[in-house]
Amino acid sequence: MYFTQHLRKVTPYLFLLGYVSPAEAQTAGEQSPNISNTHGNVTIHYEQAESIKGFKDCPYTDIDSHASRTPKGDPAAVADFSKYILNAVLGTSDACRSSALRTFFNFSEASVAAYNKIHESQMASISVEDTADRHFKILQVAGWELGASEGSFYAQTDENWMRTTFGAIMPNDWREYFLQRSKELADEFTHDAFILIPFDDIRKRIIYWEEFLKRNPLFPLRDQVEYMIVNYMAVYLSGTDNSRIYEQATTPEKHNTPRPLRHEVRTSYLNFLAVNQDSKHYPLINDWFRAIRDNKFMATDEFIDAFVENHLTRGGLGIEFPRR
Repeated sequence: MYFTQHLRKVTPYLFLLGYVSPAEAQTAGEQSPNISNTHGNVTIHYEQAESIKGFKDCPYTDIDSHASRTPKGDPAAVADFSKYILNAVLGTSDACRSSALRTFFNFSEASVAAYNKIHESQMASISVEDTADRHFKILQVAGWELGASEGSFYAQTDENWMRTTFGAIMPNDWREYFLQRSKELADEFTHDAFILIPFDDIRKRIIYWEEFLKRNPLFPLRDQVEYMIVNYMAVYLSGTDNSRIYEQATTPEKHNTPRPLRHEVRTSYLNFLAVNQDSKHYPLINDWFRAIRDNKFMATDEFIDAFVENHLTRGGLGIEFPRR
C-alpha cells in the first residue's frame, strides 16, 4: 500500500535470519552460543546442555501451534493470543519468553498486514474524525493503531502497546529495545518528506542501534533494527525531498544547481567523524564528507546520487520513510 507498509511487512520480519529455531532452543536452554559469520548472516551453533534447573519446560510447540491456527486479520484474535502468551510463559526462562515474544510479534505483523488487505476499501473510506475514532477502538484491542499517509489510513502495530502489555515478561534485551523505541516514537521522524527531528539526532539514533546490536547480537528482531539503521543512514546521507542536506532550492529545477551544505548537517558530520570512529558506517561517512569537502561543501541531487550509486548504498531522495 505504502512504502512504510511494504517494507515493514517483508519476509525478513517474518522469518528472522540466523535465529535459533524453537526445537534448537528447547534442546539448548540458555547456554551461551558460539557465533560465526557466514556470507554476512549470523550463524548460531549451540552446544548440547542439560535443561535449565529452576524453570518449567517451555511450550514452544504449543505456542507455535496456537499461532498457526489463530486466524490472521482479526484484532480480537490477536488480543486473545497475547493473553495466551502471558499465561503460557509464566515461570519459564528468558530464552523461552524471548521466543514467545518473537512469535507474537511476527504474528501481529502478519495479522495487521492481512487486516489492511481485507479492509482496504473500508480503510480508504475513512475521511472524518468520528469514523477514524471508531475504527481506532477496533484496532486498539490488538495493540494496533491508525497510521496515515497523504490523507489515507492504514492499521499498524503499536510498539508502545507491546512494551506495556508484555513488560513483566520481557528479557532485558527486549526491554531495552522497547524503551528506546518509546523515546523515538514520541517524536515523528519524517512527515511528507520533511525531517522532523534535529539532524544530529539521526546520527545519535544510528549509533545507538549499532551499539545495541553489538551488545545483543542474537536479538530476535535484529532484522528490524537493521532496517531502521538503513533508513536512518539513507536520510543522514542525503536528506529527504523537502529537507535536503544542502540549502533548499526555491524551485525543483534548481536542485541540480550547486548549493551550500546546511550548517547543522556539516556540524553533525564533523561530530560523527570526531566521536563515532568505531561505527561500522564511519568509512562511508568519512568518504562522503571528503567528497563534499573536495566539492567546496556544495551539493546537488546529481552529486548525491552519484556518490550513493558508486558506494552501493541508498539515499533518501524520492522515498517516503516511516513517520516514526
